[in-house]
Amino acid sequence: MANFIIMKKYCFEIGTGVLFDYIPKQAEYDYPKQAIKIIGNIGFRFVSAEGFIFKLDYVPYYSFDRAVTSQFGLSIGHYFKNCLTLN
Repeated sequence: MANFIIMKKYCFEIGTGVLFDYIPKQAEYDYPKQAIKIIGNIGFRFVSAEGFIFKLDYVPYYSFDRAVTSQFGLSIGHYFKNCLTLN
């Protein structure tokens, strides 16, 4: 997936990518064994000076044998900006 992020603290992000899905076929589900889906995201990301991250996304995806389906995502975490030192 490739994302484009605008701004640094209060961020708007948009992205697109390809999802390779594999689920073993089961008798109780009408779902293909393998599927390739085109996936996108539109969201908001907040990054504090202390490294706290909050992210909320809308994630639509399109499967070639199904219709467009969508989900929402929520992420809360911490950004460790001093873990790597590049020389």
